[in-house]
Amino acid sequence: MAFSINNINLQAILKNKDKLIFLVILILALLAASRIYKIQKDKTAALKEEIAIQEQRIQLAQELAGLDKKISQDAGPYLKKEPAWSAQSFHEFASKAGVKVASVSPAKEQNSDFSSAALFELALKGSYHNLAKFISVLESQKDILQIESISLKNSDNPAEPNILSLTMTVGITYIKGQ
Repeated sequence: MAFSINNINLQAILKNKDKLIFLVILILALLAASRIYKIQKDKTAALKEEIAIQEQRIQLAQELAGLDKKISQDAGPYLKKEPAWSAQSFHEFASKAGVKVASVSPAKEQNSDFSSAALFELALKGSYHNLAKFISVLESQKDILQIESISLKNSDNPAEPNILSLTMTVGITYIKGQ
């Protein structure tokens, strides 16, 4: 009897052999598909992470470009493009203040890492109030101006008792552009 049960099971197995092979192939295919799915899921997650990093970089680059544009707009008058000041500028300011220009030396350049300065030597004559008005006119300009040195003394001419002599060094500072 044992022989007939084993024989029946063996016959049933042989009869369903194609179905069993199909089932084994199906299970192997599902395992392979599962593995491929996991690998692709990991790759997709890595790509999403890389995309997020690149989007952050793009956003940062756009923010930096915006800041650079804003700095350029804010610093525009101070960025040195061409010499804005000349001896003629001081003659114009002197005429506004009612001061006589005795001499104006050409600009000398002083450079640092981030800025450069054009230095002018001035010799002026006028009343105390007109000289003060001249300095006020200078200080009202948009440029970054620094009076490096200043000297005031009475005129040597007795015919002009209220006239003073003013010598000064004026520096006009420009921010170096990129």
